[in-house]
Amino acid sequence: MTECLENLNKLAKLWIDITTSTSLKLSDEEINRIKESHEALIKLLNKTDRPIYGVNTGFGALWNKRIGNDELEELQYNLLKSHASGTGKPLSDDIVKAILYLKVKNFTKGFSAVSMEIVERLIFFYEKNIIPYVPSEGSLGASGDLAPLAHLSLTLIGEGQIKVNGKWINTSEFYASQNLEPLRLKPKEGLALINGTQVSQAILAKGLVESYKLWNIAHFIAILSMKAFGCRLDHFDPALDKATAHTTRILSASIVRKFWGKPIDPHAVQDPYSFRCVPHVMGSVADALEFATSILFREMESVSDNPLLIDGEIWSGGHFHAEPLLIASDTVRRSLERIAQISERRQWHLLSGNRDLTPFLAIKPGLHSGLMIPHYNSTYQLGKILSLTQPITGVQAFTSAGQEDHVSFAPLSGLRLLELIEAIYNVLTWEFIIAVRGLALSGRINTIHPVLSEHLVKPLLSEFPELKDSEVIPHNIFKFSRHHLSNIDFSSQIPHT
Repeated sequence: MTECLENLNKLAKLWIDITTSTSLKLSDEEINRIKESHEALIKLLNKTDRPIYGVNTGFGALWNKRIGNDELEELQYNLLKSHASGTGKPLSDDIVKAILYLKVKNFTKGFSAVSMEIVERLIFFYEKNIIPYVPSEGSLGASGDLAPLAHLSLTLIGEGQIKVNGKWINTSEFYASQNLEPLRLKPKEGLALINGTQVSQAILAKGLVESYKLWNIAHFIAILSMKAFGCRLDHFDPALDKATAHTTRILSASIVRKFWGKPIDPHAVQDPYSFRCVPHVMGSVADALEFATSILFREMESVSDNPLLIDGEIWSGGHFHAEPLLIASDTVRRSLERIAQISERRQWHLLSGNRDLTPFLAIKPGLHSGLMIPHYNSTYQLGKILSLTQPITGVQAFTSAGQEDHVSFAPLSGLRLLELIEAIYNVLTWEFIIAVRGLALSGRINTIHPVLSEHLVKPLLSEFPELKDSEVIPHNIFKFSRHHLSNIDFSSQIPHT
């Protein structure tokens, strides 16, 4: 199990580094690669008159329109301005900062032919926590993330908006205050800036990190439900590990064992699947997360703009097609759905009136409804989740007059992943509240593991002591619980190896 969830652990640490760092230093080798690539393009332009896509031609279906040498700079400016057509709310600061980082790392591979000035300005923004305004919607993730990257790139030429110290201002205003000059774009630079999958990468990276956090928390809430329902610990005995080759299943079972707490008298010979099969479901979800993370890491190490300067020659290809990221994101969304489904099933059992628990955990069933309606809300969330897990792979488009006739929609799938995580948290939050109520009414609350007691149960009961014995559950208990869950970091507690 030493390599179990290795990629997820690596990504979680990398995400923190990328989004909190104020330093981005390049090695001498990386700087040399950038400079040599740019110089090679200039030499190529000086010795040939042949059309080079995006350098002295139009873009997309306008590839056959030749551009004169005296218009090459204007071509790149026009590209940024025309492609900055995104809509929707701006991407979060951490995602935009990750895009800046990933864009720089893409250029350090030495295939993009941009000047060092472009890279230095991106690094300046990154290190100073200057956040360009990047709308979240509009990228097809197939000719690169064109629209959002165009918005980001406008700031390099002194246009668009940036966030400085939490406030949105015009980029031109900031440049004037800092005595900075807007950059002048050289051949291919506008195209290199907007071609690439860095937006898709950053969105998926955040989604995977948040999914991993959700996966951890879901285990702890499941354990609370198991204790409240009088479940058996021996369903997770190490002896059963000998009969499976699924390392993530073994890891999940070990989490249950580690955080079980004091023994309880089990109620039955076997428990329902939603309790007994937690390792089988959660282990499978972890496999999907690990699969998607491995794809993301490969994409991060790849160059995704077009055309590319390789061995002194320009090559057009399709590396900007974010299909791998779409497959990764779609897979994760369909897998995470299972966490919500199994949570809702456990809620149903806890409210069923079985195992000496009162119906709906009401003290006087009938006179009061207990936690009947929170389960309705969880069921509503399942309907919402279903709409957020529909595969984007079934969607297709025909753009740029047919030149770009198969696109990935990777950013859309990634944004839906972030929405999905929120909806699943809503389901888990109600399970958390129901489980703590069940623990209190069953008299098993003192059997909870100290870590779960300290970080989950005690904060909830300290804020809402009436959850233990009152008929009427406070209407604002969900808001507190949801906020509390999202701010807990259990990563150091998980026995990852």
